[in-house]
Amino acid sequence: MASAREAKIDEKSQAPQYGICWRTSYSLAGEPVWGHSGSDPGIRTQAAILPGRNAGGAIITNGDSDASQELMQDMLRLALEIQAVRIVRLPCPRIANNIQISSDLYGLSGVPNTVKIPAEVWIETAKEALIDDGLEGVKIDRLAKKLGVTRGGFYHHFEGRSDLLDRLIDHWATSNDFILKVTDIDTPSQAIDTLHQMADTLVAEKYFLPAFDLAVREWARIDPRIDKIVMEVDEARIARLTLVFSGLGYASEEAVIRARVFYFHQIGFYSLGHHRRQSKAERRRNAPIYLKIVCGPRYDTAISEAG
Repeated sequence: MASAREAKIDEKSQAPQYGICWRTSYSLAGEPVWGHSGSDPGIRTQAAILPGRNAGGAIITNGDSDASQELMQDMLRLALEIQAVRIVRLPCPRIANNIQISSDLYGLSGVPNTVKIPAEVWIETAKEALIDDGLEGVKIDRLAKKLGVTRGGFYHHFEGRSDLLDRLIDHWATSNDFILKVTDIDTPSQAIDTLHQMADTLVAEKYFLPAFDLAVREWARIDPRIDKIVMEVDEARIARLTLVFSGLGYASEEAVIRARVFYFHQIGFYSLGHHRRQSKAERRRNAPIYLKIVCGPRYDTAISEAG
């Protein structure tokens, strides 16, 4: 059998062609099955592949029997269970008078590829590709090569590259964030605690990966849709940060301006690469000075009152 990677797609069936026409005939355990059957005098051939697992089977009989279809399904169920691609010689029972079945189960590409890669791993690999190579690096074939699989498994989780990119930008928006998810800060002491937690997060880079943030912002420079999303996310984060400065006791207008200064300073700090020029110990040592300068006199007052 040819490799699934070399398949040409029949636009009507969305199944590959290898000189014959493959059709999406049914599903097995939630997996799509592409099938083909044909016959000549005295011989009948049935073949089926699981594109998501890069595996399939072929049955040749010297007659026609519904039992061969049942055996085909048994073979494909086995393909769902095996953990490495290999040829499996199955028993060839005599299923009807003078009808003998010969059957093999094949790995289509000859490389291990039956492990299903979770969607989260595809997204994480796409994130790494965006950081290393920019948007051009986020291609399905390249990601599959990094994961050591074929691209068939990708379509178990994503409709296509655009779907992956949508989920990648959503991953950035929801997870790569140094502003704590605060809703109410009623006292200066709560504001101080929140600022200190954010400073720890920034220094440790535990929930915020600067390289990912910078890669997304570079992507936004060439894609207006992503640029709009980044602007909306930035505004939402600044709004949360404004609550912190309001908690310190600043009037609403000044709280907004200070929140913007804090946020833009931090993004600029990473954009200029200063986080790579200082050790984490040095950054942690300097954090109180930064907070004092950026957060202003009410920060000093709150620190003194907390005593």
